[in-house]
Amino acid sequence: MAGKKVYNINAIREALVRAHNTGNKRNLTRDFLEGAGISGEYFTYWQQSVETLRMAVVKYVDLAWNQKFDSKIKAEDVQAAREEIYPSYKEILSQGEADKETKKLKVDESDVERLVKFAWNFTSTSGATSMVHVDKKKFRLEVEKLMGCIIAKGEILTDEDRDMLVSYNKATKNIETATSRQDEIDKEVAELEKELTKKVALLKEVGVDDDKITTLTKDITDRKVKLTAERKRLDTKITENNATVKELEADVKKLRTRLQFA
Repeated sequence: MAGKKVYNINAIREALVRAHNTGNKRNLTRDFLEGAGISGEYFTYWQQSVETLRMAVVKYVDLAWNQKFDSKIKAEDVQAAREEIYPSYKEILSQGEADKETKKLKVDESDVERLVKFAWNFTSTSGATSMVHVDKKKFRLEVEKLMGCIIAKGEILTDEDRDMLVSYNKATKNIETATSRQDEIDKEVAELEKELTKKVALLKEVGVDDDKITTLTKDITDRKVKLTAERKRLDTKITENNATVKELEADVKKLRTRLQFA
């Protein structure tokens, strides 16, 4: 007997890959899809598919938790709710397939555990800890990350790889922050120099002697000195972080290439 015909609505796959390769910094959007040459209608379909999945997962999470305290909830009720997750997840996987007529992305039980993790969190309610459903946008972002990793056959990083990335990203962020602050300092110093020049000229115009001018302009001069000292400290910070970046960048590049899906 011939197998069941497969037809995947997989137009969003390219967007999932692009988001994965850029670190899934934010949720997919209609603009992001259209920028990848994908019709915005597929974004609506994707949102609806993920929300259907979220509601199935939330139903299971609630029953599995409440069973601890409610004897009316039976084990078979919890299992039935878990089974409802699979069709929705299969639909999500189908949107990540490489072509429309093959099915290579399979449901894995460990993925279901991940979906359960994505669906809830702890929160504080007036000082007491409570469980809460994760909102639909956050859940969708986690699903998009998971899909990217599945398509890319992404590996789980070792502790050493993780620590290397943390150190590298921290160093690059420190450089960015310090450089931005130096730009601010340069502007502040330029303004202070203008202010100082203007004030000295005015004091000389009214006949104030040089010693008094020095005293009267001390505040501006002190501010310039402090800013110059801060800028010098930032130079040291940039140099130190540049050394970290230089030391790690080759290995980080190899790691990122390994994790990306071409």
